[in-house]
Amino acid sequence: MHNIIIAEQGDNVVLIDVQDVFEEVFRIPVKALTRVKKVDHCLVSAWVLELRNKSWATLTFLYELATAIQTKAPDNQIDWKHTFYIVENDDYHQQLATLKVLFSTFPREVPDAEKVVYTKKVERQTRYRDIEMAIMNIVVANLETYALPYSDRWS
Repeated sequence: MHNIIIAEQGDNVVLIDVQDVFEEVFRIPVKALTRVKKVDHCLVSAWVLELRNKSWATLTFLYELATAIQTKAPDNQIDWKHTFYIVENDDYHQQLATLKVLFSTFPREVPDAEKVVYTKKVERQTRYRDIEMAIMNIVVANLETYALPYSDRWS
C-alpha cells in the first residue's frame, strides 16, 4: 500500500510516496495544474484522469489532488463533478469485474427455480440509470467532503 503526499517544490507539485522511503512518483508543473481534457463536452482534469490508473493513486488521493489543484487555481475551468463521475464509474466497473472473477471460482449449483425468478426480477429493477444515480450520489458526497465546487446540473 502506498502513502502519497502532495508537496510543492519550486515551480512543481511533487507527489511523494512516503510508505517505506521518500520516493518521488510524479511531478506536475504548477503552471500546468489546471490542464484540462474535453470529455463529453465537459472540461475535466487531465491530471486526475491520467493518474487514476496508477497503482498508487487511490480515490482518496485523487480527491486530495483535486483539492490541491482547486486551492492553487480557484478560478480553473475544471468540471469536478464530471471528472469524478468518470473516475468513480471506472472504479465501480473494475470492482464489479473483480467480483465476477471471484464468483466464477465458486462451485456452480443447479439453480433453484425460485432463485432464478427472483434474480431476474432484481436484474430488471437494477437499471443503468439507478447505477448512474448511485455513482453520482457518491461523487457529490465526496465533492462536498473535499470542498470541491460543482454544479447541480448534470452536463
